Amino acid sequence: MSAVCGPHLQTSAEEEVDQTSAVCKKKTVLAAAREEDGGVTAAGKGGGGATAAGKGGGGATVAGGWSCPSLKRLTLRSRNIFYTRGGPTVVDLFKCLSQIEYLSVWFDTVEFFIPSIFPKELPTTLVHLKCLQMEGLFFTFKYGLPILLLMIKSSPNLEKLELVMEEADCFATANNNILIKMDRISRLPIGIIETILCFLPIQDAARTSILSREWRYHWLKIPKLAFVEDTFEASTDGAELSVLEQTFDKPSERKVFTKRCKLFNAIYQVLLIHEALIHDFALIMDVDGSCVEIDHIIRHLSKKDTVKILKLDLNGTYKLPLSFFSLHQLTDLYLNDCVLDHHPTFNGFGSLTTLHVELLWACEKMLLRLLSGCPLLKRLTLYCDAATLYDNNDSTIVDLFKCLPVIEHLSLWFYIVMCFVPERLPKELPTPLVHLKYLCMEDMCFSHKYSLPFLVLLIRSSPNLEKLRLEIIGENWLNGYEFGTLIIEDYSDIVLEHLNELEILQFSNGEIEMDLVKLILAKSPVLKKARIFVSDTLGKDEELHISKILLSSPCASPMRKIIV
Repeated sequence: MSAVCGPHLQTSAEEEVDQTSAVCKKKTVLAAAREEDGGVTAAGKGGGGATAAGKGGGGATVAGGWSCPSLKRLTLRSRNIFYTRGGPTVVDLFKCLSQIEYLSVWFDTVEFFIPSIFPKELPTTLVHLKCLQMEGLFFTFKYGLPILLLMIKSSPNLEKLELVMEEADCFATANNNILIKMDRISRLPIGIIETILCFLPIQDAARTSILSREWRYHWLKIPKLAFVEDTFEASTDGAELSVLEQTFDKPSERKVFTKRCKLFNAIYQVLLIHEALIHDFALIMDVDGSCVEIDHIIRHLSKKDTVKILKLDLNGTYKLPLSFFSLHQLTDLYLNDCVLDHHPTFNGFGSLTTLHVELLWACEKMLLRLLSGCPLLKRLTLYCDAATLYDNNDSTIVDLFKCLPVIEHLSLWFYIVMCFVPERLPKELPTPLVHLKYLCMEDMCFSHKYSLPFLVLLIRSSPNLEKLRLEIIGENWLNGYEFGTLIIEDYSDIVLEHLNELEILQFSNGEIEMDLVKLILAKSPVLKKARIFVSDTLGKDEELHISKILLSSPCASPMRKIIV
């Protein structure tokens, strides 16, 4: 079977063309259609399959009729079909494809069937179409997205959609009108642009100001500011090292000081010209004790009092200023290596829900006052020990957890117990932690005399605990008086009714460790997954031996998955 496709192709019927209207009167468009396998390929250069456009001449003007009523698969790729006023439209094109199941088409081809008035939907839906592939799609062209949505709306049973985008600075339509490519990112809502800029380092966000006049002030309106000393680019970077620097293999103090001054100068400039409210602020750098520059930054933030998320990751023991206690809008607070002195007028952070404290230098009473001043606190990470918390010998572990009535997510260093008179460790807390669902205990040493009692205390006081994570360390750092003899049978009364996940890291196959895992398996009726990561010091044979023991141990849960 043949079809009229162009003046240079073979045809089975003579084509009559009206030169004045340039409208094709013949309603046949496909060439060499193979009806026996239901597939047609329409390509611009010929060679195999059916051809819907030729290489040269005026191409072919496509009309609305098809000679393949059972056509199911069509590949249509041609740029030599010219649309003329009064000719067939996109509705006519798809009206011919009532049985089509697979359609692969160049957007350039479909473009020439677009009328002056574009339809919102097709009169006849493509109910059989399951796979649609469109190549060379221009979303910058005014009909790019509408034609795609039209085809999707008209294909209720579409199962697979493949799009191949086309990028170009400009392109020409059929009537040679040039459309300049528009910046799609610039057309996004301001809120989305600001969100994108928040994920960039502050230097890169500032560089977007040179893109165009519209982008000049976008970065000044982002609600998140993060300054990281290691990524800050100062003019001293890349400079040649002096003889002394090469000898001692470290930069001079002058260069370090110069870089730090440039960092603070950049922070001051950003805060000075920043136009929007700051909701998220982070500062990550090394400090040397007191730092008046950081004091000024925190004072500036406290005056605005809009910061909700504050991260001070400072290596070098920084003393927090009084203005820090005026940040009443905080919801998330991260402090690392900071000194927290007693402040008599501090009334707490009433909106704080997440607190991460690492290496906090403070007395126990100040820590308890900080925690008790956060009535909505739900997530707490407390990585402190006796080296940073001053022991007054009058606060107990009960006082600590009395400050956490609504805690849901708790991560602790085991050694925190040594700061709160461990000799008075109770069997159970007076007020249970009914909201606690996640408990993580790091630096656990089961050879320590207070390790198992402290862990069991928290388990007994957490009736709704869902996940337990333990990170074990060796005993080589213990002093002689810290060792203790622990009997796992003394804690056989614990019940973990809601525990569904157990995770243990650096498992060394100690007797107490193994007995504890067995006890948890036997006391957890809804446990779904137990993951045991053995220590690197153990060999494959020991790892296999641990797996056999745990898999053969009694388990209260019928739906368990133990991974070693």
